[in-house]
Amino acid sequence: MKFFNCLGLAAGLALMTQTAYATVDAKEVASLLTYIDQSMFPRVATASIKVTSYKKNEILKEVVLDFTTKADMGLLGITSPATDKGKYVLKSGKNMWMYFGDVKRAIRLASKDAFLGTDANNYDLMQINLLEDYTVAAFSEATLNGEAVIKVDLIAKRGTEGYSKITSWISPESRRLLQNDCYSISGAQIKTIQYRDPTRLGEYRVPSAVYIVNYVDKDRTTLIQFSRVQPKADIRASIFTIGYLESLN
Repeated sequence: MKFFNCLGLAAGLALMTQTAYATVDAKEVASLLTYIDQSMFPRVATASIKVTSYKKNEILKEVVLDFTTKADMGLLGITSPATDKGKYVLKSGKNMWMYFGDVKRAIRLASKDAFLGTDANNYDLMQINLLEDYTVAAFSEATLNGEAVIKVDLIAKRGTEGYSKITSWISPESRRLLQNDCYSISGAQIKTIQYRDPTRLGEYRVPSAVYIVNYVDKDRTTLIQFSRVQPKADIRASIFTIGYLESLN
């Protein structure tokens, strides 16, 4: 099986041009980032996620997960492939673990670690809070693939394990995050993440598809698909614990 949707993506990135105007201000940027943090994904929800990693458009790995989130807590349970079934990724605040149900063992993870050999890392699969994890360093008006956007440079706060720097491309008209360019501590670009096909769920606009272009290995791309996203009134906090996972088997 081949994947062709990303073939034009890297070429499309070359169409980015930046322009600077005096019309965008810090208040508008803060308002946009706040809205994105609050509306991109429900703060309490369940969902199904499929992560498919490609090399030269051939599938390397496909993982299906059940996702549960509440505030700064998250739980990913792998349902496929069979070789990884019974593994969980648990996040509580800044702490993250991989739990192996067959041996009832948990190991600490770093947010920046790759997720099961895909181009997504653990941070990509959990909720990103731009204003909580990053400080606005600069902003300007720009265009992205012919669309007027606001380009925001974000620097990681102390203790943030995601990326050292993110450049966010935001549509002021639709108030959507279109793309994040992600950088390492050396300043090298690691990947580009595009957020596509938003689905409206009440006050939320959840991207149905997230495309990741790997800048370290340029032959690799990853597609993350969200489905069955269900906002919840509440989810008991006790499920986001190692003790809960130990009780499942």
